[in-house]
Amino acid sequence: MENDYLFFLGCAVPYRVASYEVASRKVLQKLGVNLTEMPDFNCCGLPLDTISHETMLTLVAKNLAIAEQTGLKIITLCPGCAGTLKKVNKILKEDKALREQINGNLKEAEMEFKGSVETKHILQFLIEDIGVKEIKKEDS
Repeated sequence: MENDYLFFLGCAVPYRVASYEVASRKVLQKLGVNLTEMPDFNCCGLPLDTISHETMLTLVAKNLAIAEQTGLKIITLCPGCAGTLKKVNKILKEDKALREQINGNLKEAEMEFKGSVETKHILQFLIEDIGVKEIKKEDS
C-alpha cells in the first residue's frame, strides 16, 4: 500500500492532453507506483470559485472525502486541480466553522471531510517521494 495512490485526472486531462496522461501512467508504473482511479470524482471546483465559493469548497471537500474513504494519497496531473485540492484541504483543516458548514453540505451524500488525505501534483510527487536519484536509475 506504500506505493498505492489515487489518480485524480480532473476534467481536462483525459480530453485535452491524453498523451500527458498516457506518458504519466507509464512513468509511474516504471517507478513502481500503483495507481487506482479516483472513484466517483467530480470537477476540482477551480472554475466555479468565482461563481460560488461555497460550491467550489463543497466539490473539493467531496473529492477529498472520497480519497479519505480509500485511505490513499492523491496524485494529480493538472496543476489547477492540485492547487485547489491542496488549498481547500488546508483551509478546511484550519477553519472549524467552515469545515462544519461544508460537511453539512456533504451530509446529504453521506460523506464527511476529515482532513486526513494529502494531494500532490505529479512533479511534486516525483521530486519529493521518488527522488531524482531513483528516477535517474530507471532512465539507464
